[in-house]
Amino acid sequence: LIQNNNINQVDGIAITANPEGNSNARMDLTIRQNTIVANAYGGASHTNNGEIAISLRNAQGNSDLYFDVDDNDFDNYSGEFALAIVEVEGGDTTTTHGRINNNQFLDAHFGSPIGLNPDGGHTSGPGTPTNFDFIVSVTTNTGPGSMYGAGIYAVGYGGIAGSNPNAQITLTGNTFNAVPSGVYQRTLMVDFGGFNRGCFNITGNTLAAGNGGSNGLDFYYQDNVIMQLQGTTGSTDALATTRLTSTNTVAGGVFVGVLNNITSATCTTPTMPNPVP
Repeated sequence: LIQNNNINQVDGIAITANPEGNSNARMDLTIRQNTIVANAYGGASHTNNGEIAISLRNAQGNSDLYFDVDDNDFDNYSGEFALAIVEVEGGDTTTTHGRINNNQFLDAHFGSPIGLNPDGGHTSGPGTPTNFDFIVSVTTNTGPGSMYGAGIYAVGYGGIAGSNPNAQITLTGNTFNAVPSGVYQRTLMVDFGGFNRGCFNITGNTLAAGNGGSNGLDFYYQDNVIMQLQGTTGSTDALATTRLTSTNTVAGGVFVGVLNNITSATCTTPTMPNPVP
């Protein structure tokens, strides 16, 4: 439990957790009601920048991570290099469950506030199938004053034929009103491919337009990926676009594509960490 702390003048990562190994090691982690402030932003690639506030990388072996990042304030972070201020990665044969809830991001100078990476990279060796569970919800987060990249991104690639990845991602009630300044950046971005598989529940979000007035919500999938969208009424990209447009407030419009093969499902919600005092 990491709670009610003031962590100031951070150069680098404030909190990092990397469960790993091949004996089903389990970590239960709660990070709540903290104020985490980096050094004053000094411009792109400045040596004193705080790049990442919280890094949760569960990408090795068959370890289990259960986390709750709740009601924290983040300020002065750049988000550069690793791209996100709060980042979560899961892959190989790991199990990753958790939520990022009710956090406030004041800046994301050269990156994104929240990054999800169910990447499925087969780190145990070439040709090894990827079988992982990545069950994460991102709810009621707000900010920032300015940001370079997407407010929220979820990127899933890796894996090979025969893999059985399972990404179940809920993105609801978030408000990101800043327009990304990075070229081709959208305010909420989903990008899945390879032999990945993803179920998404995306509702109730308020999103600015993307860079240059482009789509505020981009839902892109390709290759041999299997994609599901909770609440869609058919299997076409057009129907998924209608669903996302009607259940979110998005400036600049919504894009879904490109396989024209997206089906409805009820996405799994994460199991929270064991209770803490």
